[in-house]
Amino acid sequence: MPLEKQNLLPTTKELLTVLYRDYMCDDIEKKKLNEILNENEIKYQNYMREKYNPDNIFKNREKTKENAEIIAYKESFFSKIIRRIKKQNEFVEETSVIVDKLLDWKLECLVTNKKPSREAIEHEYFKFFKLAQKGKEDGIADGYLFYKQGRVVIEAFKLFEDVVPEFERLK
Repeated sequence: MPLEKQNLLPTTKELLTVLYRDYMCDDIEKKKLNEILNENEIKYQNYMREKYNPDNIFKNREKTKENAEIIAYKESFFSKIIRRIKKQNEFVEETSVIVDKLLDWKLECLVTNKKPSREAIEHEYFKFFKLAQKGKEDGIADGYLFYKQGRVVIEAFKLFEDVVPEFERLK
């Protein structure tokens, strides 16, 4: 079977060409083969120069900008879960700060008989209310963790029923 009809890799053809040129050709064939190889190399260099010419590269970029389409980003399932867990952790941390502050105030009340002002307690209550609203907007308000943390905060507010009587209604 002739070499032209065989299914050879380009590197194999290159090796066979070099072997033929160096070891089997006479001087006339070697000269012709070198001319063909030089012409092919010149064609290849011209092709590469044309392909990677800086002026042409920038022209092509301008054309691709016109043809570019906006691809919508679709968030993966795992990144949604990770984002939700992070938001839940933020909610728990922020509400824990409120609970800690309320418990510190109650401990201070027991030790010094000095009660915090109604405004300070209401400020913390509204801060918690805003966190709960944000939790609903972020989509974490339907979880068990959200419910349990909310109950902990409400129980902490009930400690101050004597300062803010409306907290008696909290359930």
